[in-house]
Amino acid sequence: MPDRPNTLDIRKKVKSGHYQGIQPLIAQGKLVDGGAIFKEHPQEGKDSQFFGSVVVYTGENVEEIRQIIENDIYATSGVWDLEKIQIYPYSTCQL
Repeated sequence: MPDRPNTLDIRKKVKSGHYQGIQPLIAQGKLVDGGAIFKEHPQEGKDSQFFGSVVVYTGENVEEIRQIIENDIYATSGVWDLEKIQIYPYSTCQL
């Protein structure tokens, strides 16, 4: 999910609310993994430029996942660009 331009300050401001909001999703097994994505590979001692987020959710259908995303504080505060999100079915392989 890409961030909207110039939203880094908002992202930082609502970060703790985002972490609080995802705890029930983690407990329910609906949020499996996630994290920030950057424009360039992060380098020690330099600020990384956020590009957005990658999140692995589980759910019954795309509509359920979209609802989870739209209710996240990063979405409601205008950080995530909801018009550009991409949702794909995903299956792991046994390694």
